[in-house]
Amino acid sequence: MDTKTAFVICIAVLTLCLIVTVFALLQAATRKRKWKKRMPQTFFIADTHFDDSYAARKSPFRSRRIMNVVLYRNWNRKVSKYDTVYILGDFAVRHRWDYWKHILNGRKIFIKGNHDSFGDKEKEYEAFGGIQFLLLHDPCRVPPDYTGWAIHGHIHESYMVNKGRRLFCVSAMALHYSPINSYEVIRLVKKAEAELAKKMEPSAKWN
Repeated sequence: MDTKTAFVICIAVLTLCLIVTVFALLQAATRKRKWKKRMPQTFFIADTHFDDSYAARKSPFRSRRIMNVVLYRNWNRKVSKYDTVYILGDFAVRHRWDYWKHILNGRKIFIKGNHDSFGDKEKEYEAFGGIQFLLLHDPCRVPPDYTGWAIHGHIHESYMVNKGRRLFCVSAMALHYSPINSYEVIRLVKKAEAELAKKMEPSAKWN
């Protein structure tokens, strides 16, 4: 390769990098303007397992680095610094906990998971959209006399809503590795309640 060709390739690569950078900055600026126009929202997620190699091997990504990037991008594209995020356990490996806490958007409230050394509490009762929820990590710890809905993590499966047990799973895998806001949770819970009510209606009797 002669000097002229190498120079042209370098210029082309630098131009492409500049275009990508400008595009990314414009996208970030657009998101910030959009966030300032809307009211702060509340989000939920669990089992992000940032920097956990074992969890990454069990994920669709198979790579800790790729899993981290996908989670980080999805989170910061959806959540603004004005929003609140309930993290229902198993957030990150211990030595990287503070790092991820500070680079992810939102005011974070931590519910302690079985892999966590840190956490604000083990469970919490909160009301969203007029519906009371129990927030915790492991659904097996829902009190037997509790009859409302519980939002939880721990179950690394694809289901999100368990109508029979009134469970709502916000494990990262169930949410396709992106936090879910309270409006969507409420919508799906109300839909499930309507389906349960319809199922319990007595069958029409015809003479």
